[in-house]
Amino acid sequence: MGLFVNIKKEILKNNTVVFTSDDYKICWDSLLLANFIKANDKDIILELGTGCGIIPLWLSDRGYIGSFTGIDIIAEAVELFQKGIEKNKIRQYRAVCCDMKNYTESKKYSAVVSNPPYFDVNINDTKIDNRSVIRSEVLGSLKEASRTASRNLVEGGRFYFCYPAAKTETAVLTVNMFGFAIKRLQFVKNRMGEAPWLAIFEARYRGGSGIEFERDLVIYESDGFSAEFKDIIAEGDCDDKR
Repeated sequence: MGLFVNIKKEILKNNTVVFTSDDYKICWDSLLLANFIKANDKDIILELGTGCGIIPLWLSDRGYIGSFTGIDIIAEAVELFQKGIEKNKIRQYRAVCCDMKNYTESKKYSAVVSNPPYFDVNINDTKIDNRSVIRSEVLGSLKEASRTASRNLVEGGRFYFCYPAAKTETAVLTVNMFGFAIKRLQFVKNRMGEAPWLAIFEARYRGGSGIEFERDLVIYESDGFSAEFKDIIAEGDCDDKR
């Protein structure tokens, strides 16, 4: 490869390999979003801003065998995902380097996934690093993701995304602008009794009204991680050192 100085190999629950780097790590919100997705093997899924490919690789690890295209504007991220595709011999996946603003495959997809960046950052600040920019709206936004999703989804197609719980109203209004209606919603909180920090959505393109509220997902119990969260982040025991 040659683009990275510090590639790491992570092993998922059922021994799927994910390649990460200092800039492209596995984050909780992506794992929580992957767990929320309802995918069947006839789906044709697109991810906007795939990073190291953790969401498609997590789905594959849990048994998904349908089609998945992950795009990212950063070549290094795409190369990590491609490395994961090749390592795990997943023929129905592909990694594409491009700007989501320019991506169109004429209503091909049944589902679009995005963990959009949502942090504010001053790009003139000399102290910010690559990861700060990746996690900010400099390289994309929920608005751009919604626009791209509407351009690529079939009628009734699903748009999965997550956003800060405190910005739920903003998220709903944003996707509504592009013909989406929220159909499922789950909040994630650190502990019972606390306010949620993440909201996870399934929106339908030109879908009708009515929202199904999923049970809140709680990260911590009294003795550590909850059983549900432990299963989501579970690691495998692959001893492949290649």
